[in-house]
Amino acid sequence: MKVQPVITDHGERWIIIDSQHHPVVHFNRYLKFLDTLGRADNTLLSYAQHLKLYGDYLELREIDLLKIASQPNAGPLDVLGDFLLWLQHPDTLSGKNILFVGPVPVARKPKTINVIIETVLSFYDYLARDGVADPLHVYREGVAPARFKSFLYEMVQKKHIIRKSLFHISPDKEQLEFVTPELYKAIIAECHYWRDKAVVGIMYEGGLRLGETLGLHLADLEVWDSKINIVPREGNINGTHVKRKAAGAVYLPNDVLEAVSAYCIHERQPYSSEYLFLNLAGPTAGQPMCSDTVEKLFKRISKAVGVSVHPHMCRHGCATARLEAGWDELSIKHQLRHASLSSTRIYEHFRDGLLKEQSRQLYETAQKGFGWTENDPDSE
Repeated sequence: MKVQPVITDHGERWIIIDSQHHPVVHFNRYLKFLDTLGRADNTLLSYAQHLKLYGDYLELREIDLLKIASQPNAGPLDVLGDFLLWLQHPDTLSGKNILFVGPVPVARKPKTINVIIETVLSFYDYLARDGVADPLHVYREGVAPARFKSFLYEMVQKKHIIRKSLFHISPDKEQLEFVTPELYKAIIAECHYWRDKAVVGIMYEGGLRLGETLGLHLADLEVWDSKINIVPREGNINGTHVKRKAAGAVYLPNDVLEAVSAYCIHERQPYSSEYLFLNLAGPTAGQPMCSDTVEKLFKRISKAVGVSVHPHMCRHGCATARLEAGWDELSIKHQLRHASLSSTRIYEHFRDGLLKEQSRQLYETAQKGFGWTENDPDSE
C-alpha cells in the first residue's frame, strides 16, 4: 500500500491506495472524518501512515479489513495480536527463516507501537459507530484514580471511566533530553544570524514547538509588552501549524526580544512577507523558513558543541527551567499549552533530582553534612 498526497481546497491531504492503485475506501473515509474534526496536518499524515502499515499487514495475511472477526481458527484478538508482533518483528511474516541468537531485535519502540495500535483501534471504533462493522471488545475498563479522595468520594455516582487497550505495551523508561541553561548559551553562541538566535530563543524561553515558531507572523509580535501571540492558521505555505490549534501567548526576556529586533532591522528588512522568519540566502531568500532549515542548523550546532541537540529539546528545557524555578504544574501547563496535566507530568521525574539538590544547598548553608562518603566516621 501507499500513502498518496493529494491537493485539496484546504491544502495537502493524504489518501491510502492499495497495491493495485485503488483507493482503500474505509481508510480514506476515516481520514476524511478526522479532517472534518479539525485534526492537524501532521496528525492526519501520521494516521495515514499507521493505517497503511495495518493495510500492508492485512495484505500479507490476505485478510479483509472488515472480516477480522471471521477468520478460520482466529478472532480479532488473534489478528491484532499478530499485527502487534509483526510491528515488532516485520520479518515474521516475510517468509524469511531467521534464527536470532541473543536478544531479539525489535523494529519499533513500544511507544510507537502503542500509537499505531491505538490508531487501528480508533479506526475500528469509527466503523462500529458508523454501523459498518461490529465493535471489537479489546478494552479493559476501570475507574480513573483520584489524586485526593474525600470522604464523599464513594458516594459520587458518576466516575470517570478509563479504557485501556489489551494490546498496550509498557513503554521503556526513557531519559528526557532537554537543553540546560549552559547548553542554551552554547547553542546561541554558535548561531551566525540574529534570525537563528531569535528562533532558538523563542523555542527555549517561550516553550514553542518548531512549527509554531516558524508559523509566527509579524502581527503576532507585541514587543512593547514582551509578548508573542500564538495564533492558529490554516494553510501556512511552509507547512507549519499550531498543534491542536491551541492559541495562547508567551512572555519573553529582553535578550530574546533584542535578537528578534536585531533580526528584523539588520537581516529581514529587504524582504516583504507576513511571516516573521524568512530564508536569508539562495534562490528561496525572502520565503518563509521551513523546519528542514532549522533541523540542519541544529545538526551543525550539535557538531560544534559536541552534544546531539534537536529543536524540541528547547521546549523541554523551557519546562524544566520553570520546574527548577518553583513553578507549579498548572502554570507550566499553560506556558506549554498542553491539553491536560498528564502531558505536563512527563517532567515530574525531575523533581527527585531537584529536591536532592535543594536539600544539599540547604544543608551546606547550615553547615550540615549531606550524602554518604567513604570517610564517614559512622561507617567504621
